Amino acid sequence: MSAVSKRKSVLVTSTIACAVAVFTTIAIILPAETSYDPLGIGNLLGLSGLSAPSTQVQTTSRNAHRNHTINFELSPYEFVEWKYQVKEGTVLLYTWSATEDVIFELHGHPNAYLDEGAVAHHTGRTNQQSGTFVSPFDGVHGWYWENRNAAPITITLKAAGYFDLGIEYRESNSIEVDLTDR
Repeated sequence: MSAVSKRKSVLVTSTIACAVAVFTTIAIILPAETSYDPLGIGNLLGLSGLSAPSTQVQTTSRNAHRNHTINFELSPYEFVEWKYQVKEGTVLLYTWSATEDVIFELHGHPNAYLDEGAVAHHTGRTNQQSGTFVSPFDGVHGWYWENRNAAPITITLKAAGYFDLGIEYRESNSIEVDLTDR
């Protein structure tokens, strides 16, 4: 292939690449990023406004904002569950720590009686965790901790959010804790 032929091939390839880039920008990127859709292709593909900011910047709650701290003493091989009753979209800020590693699971149930299937959100084994949890559905959401150590341990949970009820589950009983006066 001669030098002129190579230049012509590079020029044709570059021109095609530029044309594809311009077309992609106009047909796909602009509609998805800015909702500007001059060709109408973005709308047909469902891309228009794809990256628009969420209209749900703020949620409101009839519940008061609460800061709640609770401690649990666990004997060897004992478990406890603690859950908050929350509405879908409720945000919980939390941090918990244990004096030794524990098996844990952050999960939820559609109702407080635990007679419907649990939905696991996060599981593991550690002695502490902090985070933000957004409830994917109305129900009770919280933690299961199990002490797999030969010595007693203490777990401390600190949570902030919009909830009125906390529920502690051990073995076959549960204790509801009204948090409105705390």
